[in-house]
Amino acid sequence: MRMKHYKFLIVLLVFFQTTFAQTKNNYYLLLRNAEKKIVNNQLDSSLVNYNQAFVKYNYPFVRDITAAACVAHFANDTNCLYRYIEILLKRGMSLVELDYFIQKRPNDKKLLVYKDKFTTYQNYYLSSIDKELEKELRYLDKKNQIDLAYVRIHYKTEIDKFKSTQRKKFYDTLVAKYIYLIHQYGILSEKEIGLGSSIFLRWTNDKNNTFHKDIIYEYIDSPDIRENKKDSVFFGYSYIKNRSIYKSYTRPGNSFLWHVNLDNYPNLDSLLKTRLNTLKIYPNFYAACHERSKGGMKASEDYCIAWESATKQKYHFDLKKIIEAPEAEQINKLRASIYIRSLQEDLALFEALQKLENLKYKHYFKLRAKGNSLFFNVLFTRVMP
Repeated sequence: MRMKHYKFLIVLLVFFQTTFAQTKNNYYLLLRNAEKKIVNNQLDSSLVNYNQAFVKYNYPFVRDITAAACVAHFANDTNCLYRYIEILLKRGMSLVELDYFIQKRPNDKKLLVYKDKFTTYQNYYLSSIDKELEKELRYLDKKNQIDLAYVRIHYKTEIDKFKSTQRKKFYDTLVAKYIYLIHQYGILSEKEIGLGSSIFLRWTNDKNNTFHKDIIYEYIDSPDIRENKKDSVFFGYSYIKNRSIYKSYTRPGNSFLWHVNLDNYPNLDSLLKTRLNTLKIYPNFYAACHERSKGGMKASEDYCIAWESATKQKYHFDLKKIIEAPEAEQINKLRASIYIRSLQEDLALFEALQKLENLKYKHYFKLRAKGNSLFFNVLFTRVMP
């Protein structure tokens, strides 16, 4: 009887793993089809694929909805555009992003109505996220950022940074806290934890966030971190304060995950894979975690996504040269394994967007979120704020 029960559990586990894989596969397959139609200037058909993906999988990511809204604008499909913008406003769209569409369509009265009602949408969004969870994850981010500033001051080389036993204990504590939060709150998605705090700063103009300053003081007063010379510690605080690094522009918890060496924490990596397979984190972010935390040093884990990618550095961020390089085949295999566009698809989409936006960027990989086009930002930055 026990053997039959054991076999049933194995079958059930395989079923769920297969279901998760199919979910991820089908969602991103629809997105890739939508993007191919952008390349072929079939914008109406592209919107059909986007809508299929969103309806079937319940609008998992803001960045994909934003891309679809951009397509709707260029296709002049106002019904789709208004529907997507209303969803985005309820999911934390900023005024800066809304203004992108208003500038494109200055005579569109409906968009101006959305702007007038922005505070109402803002309050709806704020009520939808778990404040306590967001605070807990943001706390991990601040601790991590303060540690990075401390390291820049007190360690001269990268090797010294990672050899530090003190830092290893520090990250052990943060990882344990993150795993505890996952077990307490369940598999996290952007719907529960919200978007980047840059959005809150735009809303409130809060340039003196007391909560974040308290974390800095707690860090300085901690016996685990404090060095013997107090003046060097307070120099570190001055460095932190002047650079305003207590303002984070990533989703809660992402800054911390970016800097953890996942080789040291296989249980954390396993949790990230689960979040990936259940459409809770974006593939680009998962890839960037591997590349960034290890400095892009492992060719077997080079997705060519993060700034730290060894291949990007080697070929001076030239996408066309990377496509022709011997590393390209391995990079495309890795990308396909987690449903990221191939290098060739990236280039084709990049060139198509330049025509649509009437913009010209010389270096694809040097495109930053501060660029002129929201459309470029949501399709090509590794992580949206």
